[in-house]
Amino acid sequence: MHEQKECCICQHPFVPHPRLKDRQKTCAAASCRRELKRRANKDWRTQKPDYFLVRYNTMLKAWNEKNIGYKKRYRQEHPEYVHSLGIFIFCA
Repeated sequence: MHEQKECCICQHPFVPHPRLKDRQKTCAAASCRRELKRRANKDWRTQKPDYFLVRYNTMLKAWNEKNIGYKKRYRQEHPEYVHSLGIFIFCA
């Protein structure tokens, strides 16, 4: 039998899953697992603040430049989409 560990979120003791052994950090509670994931995501975003900006500049910006006017045409051809979002676009 494995030794008990303390959950890094709620500090309650738990027995780790046999396959995870020492790598398991939280108990089986969904709230603890969710909080650990939230913290990991926050740390990742802190370490890589420009990740999404670089992706935009390399991929999406180039696509948008190639397809000038796509968004405006789409909104004109799909008024129900614009209405469902509650967006009001005023064209001069």
